[in-house]
Amino acid sequence: GRMYHSILVACCHSGRVKDGYQHLKCMREEYGLMPTLDHFYCLASLLSGAGLLGECKELLETMPIVAEVHGWVSLLKACKTHKNVGVGRDCFTQILIKGPCALD
Repeated sequence: GRMYHSILVACCHSGRVKDGYQHLKCMREEYGLMPTLDHFYCLASLLSGAGLLGECKELLETMPIVAEVHGWVSLLKACKTHKNVGVGRDCFTQILIKGPCALD
């Protein structure tokens, strides 16, 4: 699992979205390894950094592990950078649902 985390971090730093998806898929399908929250957050960071905010939101909503506030805050920051008010509003709603202390 740690090797795949390193690979996903490398994909994130190089902006290789397709490779990031492929490595996460390979991890699950070929090696039977369940991705951790860190793996999904790496992919979310890769997507949001590439400006694929809708895809990132969908990932956070559908991943088999419940997204914590950290993932939504990261996406909200990317929404500010990419000036996407619609997805940003959805992120803010998710942050509020998680609880008022989530913004600390």
